[in-house]
Amino acid sequence: MQLTDLGEQYREMQRAMRLAHMSEAEQKFGANNCKKQAKDYDKLKKQNARSSTIEVTQPCLYALDFKGRMDANEVTSLREEIF
Repeated sequence: MQLTDLGEQYREMQRAMRLAHMSEAEQKFGANNCKKQAKDYDKLKKQNARSSTIEVTQPCLYALDFKGRMDANEVTSLREEIF
């Protein structure tokens, strides 16, 4: 089984879509704002690691590549794929 983190890819697509609708000045401001947010987030993670604070995680979504039909005959196969 292989796990792939799609979160960063989706965040990057979201950033690109937002920037596509902005002027150059807004894009520059937006890019600087993103960098600042990323820096602040990394700083917060380091502080939490030092103080042994429990980090609240974001929700997680898993997508399965299931080969089979979604009718009642394939429920067992789907259950095995999930676990």
